[in-house]
Amino acid sequence: MLEPDAPPIGLRTHRALYEELLTHLLAAVPLEAVGLLGCVAEGEWSRAVSFYPGDNVDASTTRYTMDPAAVLGAFRVMGGRGQRFGASVHSHPASQPVPSATDLRECHYPDALLVIVSLMEPAPSSRCWRIVFDEEGQRAESAVELLFVVDEDYEDSPNRKVLDDN
Repeated sequence: MLEPDAPPIGLRTHRALYEELLTHLLAAVPLEAVGLLGCVAEGEWSRAVSFYPGDNVDASTTRYTMDPAAVLGAFRVMGGRGQRFGASVHSHPASQPVPSATDLRECHYPDALLVIVSLMEPAPSSRCWRIVFDEEGQRAESAVELLFVVDEDYEDSPNRKVLDDN
């Protein structure tokens, strides 16, 4: 079982949620797109159970900012559903799914994972990262890649009721 302050070994989601996320990101091309994942603990994993799409108020091909009011609204809904903010998601329309210097500089949530989806090839590629902050938790210094699993089916998930209710 995941200790309360221990980082997860990775992020799991089910195919339908991943497809919803991809649809949102692809609709924004050539701009970067953004969204948030509501998650629950599942053993040593973090399980994404809901996706909160956002608008990129920067309207940029190389950076993103989700509308702060939408972020706060998503946080309220997550809390009401017994979820936590588990990951931010954004696309890289023309580069690999690796955190850029801008991604590291503008990362503000040390406890959340970062999912980046590259859209530079016909088949999107996704990677999950845990951002490592300095000792004061003020500045992102590096990123550690974690496991990212898209389950075809979630019949055996202990969180199936949570998934079905979203």
